[in-house]
Amino acid sequence: MKDVNNLDVMMKNLVKNNIAKIKSTTPVNPSIKKDDEWREENSWDELYKELSK
Repeated sequence: MKDVNNLDVMMKNLVKNNIAKIKSTTPVNPSIKKDDEWREENSWDELYKELSK
């Protein structure tokens, strides 16, 4: 069990020490706007109605 706890501490330290590098290479999800083209689709609404019967 000691090795598992040691691994947890090592991972926490690794992330803490490299957080700037991690954030700089991790993509950020774009914001979703109300006018996105997927909102014009209604097929999902119809499918949901069928599945929820």
